[in-house]
Amino acid sequence: MSSPLHQVDQWIKDDKVMPFASGWEHIEHEIRRIDLLIRIALIRYPPQVSAEIEQYKGLFISEEEVWSLLEVYKSPEQLEPIEQLLHMLTAWEQYIAKRLELSRQQGIHTPLDQIRQRMKLEDHSYLCFLVVLAIEIDRKYEKLYAYLQDDITCKSPTLQLLLKLLADQPEHVQRIRQAFGTRHPLTDWLIHPLVESEPKSSLSRAWIVEPDVMQFLLEEQVEQHSFSAKGLRLYQPDDELPPLIIHQSIQQQLQLIWQHQSDQTVVLIHGRVGSGKKHQLRHLCQCYHRSMLVADLERIESSSSEKIQEWIQKTLRQAMLRDAVLVCTGWDQWLQRTPTEIQYVVRELEQYKGILFLIANTMQDMYLTTTLWSLEQEIQLSMPSIQESLLIWEYYGNQKWTEHSLNWQQAASTFQMTAGQIVKALADMATEYTLNSDHTTADQTLELTQEHLNRSCYRQIQTRLNTQATRLSITATWDDLILPVSQKQRMRYACDQVKYRSKVYEEWGFGHKLAYGKGLSLLFTGPPGTGKTMSARVIANELQMQMYQINLSQVVSKYIGETEKHLQEVFDEAKYSSSILFFDEADALFGKRSEVSDSHDKFANMETSFLLQKMEEYEGITVLATNYKQNLDEAFMRRISFIIRFPFPNKESRQQIWRTLLPDQVPIEKGIDFDFLGDTFEISGGQIKNVLVASAFLAASEQVPLSMKMIFTALRQELDKSGMVPSTTSLGLYSDLWQ
Repeated sequence: MSSPLHQVDQWIKDDKVMPFASGWEHIEHEIRRIDLLIRIALIRYPPQVSAEIEQYKGLFISEEEVWSLLEVYKSPEQLEPIEQLLHMLTAWEQYIAKRLELSRQQGIHTPLDQIRQRMKLEDHSYLCFLVVLAIEIDRKYEKLYAYLQDDITCKSPTLQLLLKLLADQPEHVQRIRQAFGTRHPLTDWLIHPLVESEPKSSLSRAWIVEPDVMQFLLEEQVEQHSFSAKGLRLYQPDDELPPLIIHQSIQQQLQLIWQHQSDQTVVLIHGRVGSGKKHQLRHLCQCYHRSMLVADLERIESSSSEKIQEWIQKTLRQAMLRDAVLVCTGWDQWLQRTPTEIQYVVRELEQYKGILFLIANTMQDMYLTTTLWSLEQEIQLSMPSIQESLLIWEYYGNQKWTEHSLNWQQAASTFQMTAGQIVKALADMATEYTLNSDHTTADQTLELTQEHLNRSCYRQIQTRLNTQATRLSITATWDDLILPVSQKQRMRYACDQVKYRSKVYEEWGFGHKLAYGKGLSLLFTGPPGTGKTMSARVIANELQMQMYQINLSQVVSKYIGETEKHLQEVFDEAKYSSSILFFDEADALFGKRSEVSDSHDKFANMETSFLLQKMEEYEGITVLATNYKQNLDEAFMRRISFIIRFPFPNKESRQQIWRTLLPDQVPIEKGIDFDFLGDTFEISGGQIKNVLVASAFLAASEQVPLSMKMIFTALRQELDKSGMVPSTTSLGLYSDLWQ
């Protein structure tokens, strides 16, 4: 007769002592322990089956079938005693331990070994998990468990079965029962009760492995696997990661927190979308060679406590299985949910041990956060300065676009964008370049311009200015602007303050001397129709910036405090929109402060003071136009960067305006006397525009070229608006056309 250890000796001889080749091989070796435990239980608890049961063959499991499933083909008297089986079990466990040690030494980490270490499972808890896991590996255990439990319908392990297999001493019973109590990693994260129609006692309740755990066990390379699920994303420490170009001090701060972390350390990080919050944390985890699991709280759609619990527990389970640092995004949005939902998430997340990072885009309600959590630190990622933006533009832009004439300095000065927005803008430009390149011939090369770059930048900027402002077209150029040389020169000086603000404020240090007032403000004053709005469009076109005209009807309110609220929203939105704010008829908003004679005067003065304050704080570009400069508050005037007066056009200017405003495509009769029109009719550029447009419609309706008579007809309509009637002598040769 062979030695009692022959079977185990043969296993060891076949496998040899070497590292595990795969996670699946480790699982198969561990499951063999269950076979030995079942053989021991069969001897300790022999079944009591009557002879009459033979007539029900097929409806029950026979003893012969059980031994066959265990691959034991011996007569009862040849079966090994319990002592020898226990010896076999110990030998096999030692063999597995040796192979595991070799695997760890060579950097091979099997999923099953990871689970035991990360969940800190003691021997009996680990064996309980293996017993439950066995039915997921081989269906033979369904029959074996049913036989041991004397119930053909009970194919999953119960607490009663686990006690029968694993508890040969009283203290073992206590340990196993504790594992099935509350707050134990085995029952909290690895296995769960089988859903049944009727509740059963704790001893008869069946258990199965969590699907997430099975998925993890089936992954061959744990450290290299990229896990993703609804609302969850795993980042591995070996993933390729762009460098930290800015905010290196934030990384040092995070590493200091890491080094002094407690049992649970909660850190809040907030900043605008794309400011690099996750990028900073990925660098932190890479530094300490840890995975990072990002959970998006906004993906929790249901408001039921059961669904919230299920989602959070899935998140925590994945974090613990993968030994990942947990990062919860969308915290500011979650704070908008009901108090019950907020508290429920906090209560579930309190189970997580280690550093927990909460990420928010805005953090207006800090008080609520600090009442819910004992924060270790609050970290804000500010918007990059112009110089920092330039570093980002150069790093990502020069990787592909060095052969094109793109001015990164201008982009950094014009657009206040996060690093993420810059990267997306460059990707958007690359997409546009690829699409346009498909329509070029082989001998053509598509050249990217600053206009392409600006267009891509604006596509990344989300603004709600459209609700309180109207976006204006910016097609006007300097050639379209008929103004004295000095006025044009001042506007060019103003544009230069935007183009070179990086050099002056950052390179030359003026930014450190000025606490506020770094923005650019222009005031255009002059009669109606003298080109104030067109000049604003020319400046916007020169700087390649969008321009919004503020709708006063949407801003000014008769209710106390509403005007300030609306203006606050306008300036807040404009701050990150990289757009020019254009206030037409600005005296309606920025009027003189009056003597306080009633409550109306008091609050009107408060509105003006508030506007002065916001103008000083705002670092963007503001253009204000007014027909009545004398109506503006003197304190406000002192805060304006450039004041440009628009004179009523003289006859030379009017002649030029007549010629400039008429498009080349318009068919005209010979003999249109622009010199006469400019000399005779003292009207503004805006009125000249109205006349030309109206006369063009007359020509179009008659299907003939534009004539002097049509211009006179349109002139008569325009002058009638203001009651102006030219004298017959001033009309000279054209008096008959006027009639």
